[in-house]
Amino acid sequence: MSRPQFDSIIRLLFLVTAMLGVALPLADAVKRVGKTATAAPIDARYSAVASALPPQATLGYVSDLPDRGPGLGLFLQAQYALAPRILLEGDSHRLTLANLQDPAKLAAVCAANGLAPVKVDPDGVALLEKKGAP
Repeated sequence: MSRPQFDSIIRLLFLVTAMLGVALPLADAVKRVGKTATAAPIDARYSAVASALPPQATLGYVSDLPDRGPGLGLFLQAQYALAPRILLEGDSHRLTLANLQDPAKLAAVCAANGLAPVKVDPDGVALLEKKGAP
């Protein structure tokens, strides 16, 4: 075996050893995170409201978060979980979904939009109705 071949083999072994030294601890960390960081299914947050709505319903949508960033994410989660129902921003429909990051703001959201609670979930999801609606 010539010296250049020997050097190439040593470099290759060094590279494989270095890669394993990084990959094995990383794989172990990923396994631990996967076991401890399980998110709740999206549908569970909206199940109480979904059970009170027909599949063809169109609802208004209000939130205590801005329309962009986390607020948009919350809207998209609700639209996904409640499909085939349709959510439209605002309170122009008889029924409106309140999707709140802070459930304590429900009374203020209702007062600001002329809505009354029909079904309230303690996680911040509520089905609201226009006051005086038949």
